[in-house]
Amino acid sequence: MLKEILYTKIAYAASANTLISGIKQSIINPIITFFMVAATVVFIWGVVEMIMGAENEAARTTGKQHIIWGLLGLFIMIAAGAIISTVCLFFGLSSNCS
Repeated sequence: MLKEILYTKIAYAASANTLISGIKQSIINPIITFFMVAATVVFIWGVVEMIMGAENEAARTTGKQHIIWGLLGLFIMIAAGAIISTVCLFFGLSSNCS
């Protein structure tokens, strides 16, 4: 099934622009969105954990770690999107990579 879907998209691609646009919209954007949501959940969980364990040093430390990892994940996903956009602009695919 997957082979047929990929074969259809590649075999009937009008140009490289169409192929790259399809890959970005079908594969890359959902992955980036998923990881951004996951990083946001980790960040919010860290904030809640830190607030709920305000009197417990171990809970605050764990909350701080979750906040840091959530922010790092968000930064990496934003950077990945920026890198992909830069590559698209570099190769002149800006109309299909937005």
